[in-house]
Amino acid sequence: MGASKGTHEKVLELLGDIKGEKVLDCGAGKGSFTEQLVNKNGRVYACDIDPSRFRLKIPFKKANFNNNVPFNNSFFDKIVSIEVIEHLENPAIFIKELSRVVKKNGQLIITTPNIQNVKSKFQFLFKSEFHWFQENEFGNKGSRHIHPLYWREIIFLLEKYNFKIDKITENRTSGYTLYYTDKDNLFKKFGYAVLNFVSDISYRILSVFMFPKNKSLLLGDILIIKATKK
Repeated sequence: MGASKGTHEKVLELLGDIKGEKVLDCGAGKGSFTEQLVNKNGRVYACDIDPSRFRLKIPFKKANFNNNVPFNNSFFDKIVSIEVIEHLENPAIFIKELSRVVKKNGQLIITTPNIQNVKSKFQFLFKSEFHWFQENEFGNKGSRHIHPLYWREIIFLLEKYNFKIDKITENRTSGYTLYYTDKDNLFKKFGYAVLNFVSDISYRILSVFMFPKNKSLLLGDILIIKATKK
């Protein structure tokens, strides 16, 4: 599964100039974002759990991020990890390892689904599951998301392992839709249609009146956090 719409563009914007810098795409998948880093003339490295999927001819290492990030201490100027941490059993180990392999004053950009936005809160209220972590996304199904992270948990881990938070933003704001299936009866489908209408109106009101500093947390689809190693 690729990154959510707008994520790559926002991360590239936050990265800025990377010419000549050692940059790690941590959780590179097939290499779609890695290729964009290469095009920006960075000295790009990649790692992920399945080397057979990766299609670029650049330095690549197989990695199980629940255990380690297989590079030397203080090796990278910048690290990007796009929608990886929610797949892991041990996010604390992952953050600790990212801190180990990035240089002092180096940058980390990490993204993950936002379970606290309006869309996810409505979904939890009516269906008892977070958006991005519903049955077809969880465990060994779909995207294999297993670890929904509250934003304060991510900030806590980053600060614990010597990162200073520079910015919290989002890929895009997200409206809300409750999806029904063909198995649902007519009454349930009608109920969902009503809830969709009410939640969409609520979302639009929040979009207008919410304080800007809370916009990313309450309306953002994917959280994007930029941090600097102390």
